[in-house]
Amino acid sequence: MTETSPRPASKTPQLSVCLTFDFDAVSLWTATFRSESPSEVSRGEFGPNVGVPRILELLKRQRVTATFFVPAVTARQFPDSVATIAADGHEIASHGDRHEWLVRREREVEAEIHQRALETLTNIAGTRPVGFRAPGWDLSPHTIGLLEELEFIYDSSQFGTDFHPYRARKGDVVGRYTWEPGETSALWEMPVSWELDDFPSFFIRPPDFVPGGSVDDVRSAWLAEFDYARRKALGGLFTLTLHPQIIGRGPRIEMLESLVTTMREYENVHFTTLAAVASRLSREPADAGSGGDI
Repeated sequence: MTETSPRPASKTPQLSVCLTFDFDAVSLWTATFRSESPSEVSRGEFGPNVGVPRILELLKRQRVTATFFVPAVTARQFPDSVATIAADGHEIASHGDRHEWLVRREREVEAEIHQRALETLTNIAGTRPVGFRAPGWDLSPHTIGLLEELEFIYDSSQFGTDFHPYRARKGDVVGRYTWEPGETSALWEMPVSWELDDFPSFFIRPPDFVPGGSVDDVRSAWLAEFDYARRKALGGLFTLTLHPQIIGRGPRIEMLESLVTTMREYENVHFTTLAAVASRLSREPADAGSGGDI
């Protein structure tokens, strides 16, 4: 699958839109929530069984290429789903080995996690991941340096800007009352936002049955963010973070398709993958500190 609305030969600034899917599947329940309930685990099965097919159909109809962040355990448990995503031309990026938290891991232990994930995803998807997103968006002080050593080209776990990629730092020192920024790495940081994530709006779990957001309200909020980026951040990046087991429900997938249809109406907007954005940025002069036009 090729990019929708490829970047034109002219230097007219564009807004890059990236649909990203965290394909956590069962690992969200077994690793993150440490659940042993078959009922809760079945919610994770909804992702590969229902959500992913609906998402792939949407992307095919809209001729959009997306980025899927996949824990290696998802690839081991649902290899056919991951292989199909890759065969459809979408990017497979790393999301850890078992969707484990990285914050307090020893450096050597975390290095093994990244290596196992790389080997599994490369074997099953057929391509080596170049991007990473930390489970829960929580990095350790070692993560960026380890990713750099493993020749990743981008991370997508931090919030330092809204619509412009920037160089990630490595070796930040964070204490209860102190903060010392580390040195700039070679990795591009593709910024994320809870405001542009389907989890806070739609996730429901007992005993706190917080009502899920209205699809109309969520669409309106996401469209407002997009409209601001389209007017004020041309040359930048608009990223949605989505989960097949959440966005894959019928009314929500229809809302997402409606949103994509609206976005595609603008000539200065194009859909792409995070890997493609990072590759373009990496070809810029070495002194390009923050993200330029992409």
